[in-house]
Amino acid sequence: MSSQLSLLVSSFKAKYPNATSDKSLKQLSQVIWRKYHENIRFLLVGAGVFVVDFNLFLLLSSVFELALMPARVTAFIISVGLSWGINRSWTFKGRSNVLSKGHGNASFELGNYQQKLIQLGKHLCVASFAALANLSLFYWVNIVLAQFVDDVSISRFIGFAIGVLAGLVVNWLGANYWTFSK
Repeated sequence: MSSQLSLLVSSFKAKYPNATSDKSLKQLSQVIWRKYHENIRFLLVGAGVFVVDFNLFLLLSSVFELALMPARVTAFIISVGLSWGINRSWTFKGRSNVLSKGHGNASFELGNYQQKLIQLGKHLCVASFAALANLSLFYWVNIVLAQFVDDVSISRFIGFAIGVLAGLVVNWLGANYWTFSK
């Protein structure tokens, strides 16, 4: 994405060679937003869901004293539903009805409820692969770090963050190219 961004900036500079004013910077930011708004929104949703996910995990493991993996899996499942809802209604809202577009005959169009179920099914499939990456890394990082770090909360946070980053990559690829494909 950074090479695309630098190409975008250089083409903007070529088109507007005297672009040094605040107005030019605003135009550039609008061009970048139009091109990358879904990526930016996806990352914002991911950051927000990360906060919810981690706080749920802390609540379940610390306050309710649930074991490590049940607390993590429960927080993950709740976060998956939250992520799908926000990404469907905000990040990929222009793609929400993509299943009914492109068919000239109205009999082929799917109802809104059916579209949501199909997208939710796809999202759950993608989330399953993301969960495999996320939870596996979380588990193994915690096992490895437990041997080197005395503070359990540090190893849990590092394992949590590494797992979430792996899940983020899987989720972005699945959401962008399959669940909410153009």
